Amino acid sequence: MNKKIIFTILGIFTVLFISSCSLVVDRERDVSIPTDEIQNQPRLKGYLISFRTYMDGVEFDMGLDSNNPFMVYENINNSLGVSYVEYIQGNAIFMPSIKHDAYDDMRATELETYIILGPKFNNTIMDIQQILIDPITNEPTLNDSAFGHMLSFPNIGLKITQKDEQKVNDIVIDAFKFEIDVRFVDDLLSVNVLEYDVSNNYLKHTEYDSYGRYDLNTLENTEYIIIEEEYRGYNEDIYIKRTIYSRDENYSNTFYFPLMFTNELGYVENNKSVMIKFT
Repeated sequence: MNKKIIFTILGIFTVLFISSCSLVVDRERDVSIPTDEIQNQPRLKGYLISFRTYMDGVEFDMGLDSNNPFMVYENINNSLGVSYVEYIQGNAIFMPSIKHDAYDDMRATELETYIILGPKFNNTIMDIQQILIDPITNEPTLNDSAFGHMLSFPNIGLKITQKDEQKVNDIVIDAFKFEIDVRFVDDLLSVNVLEYDVSNNYLKHTEYDSYGRYDLNTLENTEYIIIEEEYRGYNEDIYIKRTIYSRDENYSNTFYFPLMFTNELGYVENNKSVMIKFT
């Protein structure tokens, strides 16, 4: 599922190696530059993530490939004489939350997303490169420099924020910000859904694997379900995580439960889930 995007930034970033922390980078354009030159400079409109390691593990760098699951950027499509914003996004990263704000001569975009990595990414370096868009040609390019983040397990995760503002006479006319929330998960071994009636009697058992998206319609007399996830921890210990959903817990009686199985490359894909509906 590819989507389309564009962003706005200027600047050179130093390579950093950070574990379990939050990084915020701000850049403002030099207001001494003539307005036309400011508006014609490449703008930050997205990011690309790659992974590298000096040990046996993950090597992942697809560049500006539309199938890259760790790439997202904003793009202006001028096809058919109509100009509109679209988003180019790789296949497997979780769908970002996109916020637009436009009034008078000012436009702002915020992009928030998260990725979930399994133990295979232990002791790897995650590099984040800015995707810059030429406002004249609308072509994306990669900033030569990158932020590097060392990933090690167990790890509570990390959050990275970068933003850029384009100003004229100290007035912001264009702003872009992205936030990446990196989360980690142990190896998921199995997922089981257990159905119970109002008297706590066991009714049914359903097991799910890592191969797709599923729908589950409960039995008519099911009052609640328990979802059991069996994980293998960092120290090879096995543990079970349980989640309970009850009938009439929300107005639609429908719940979406993400399946945290990692794929062959070691990360969780965005299209694996169970839709549970109480019937």
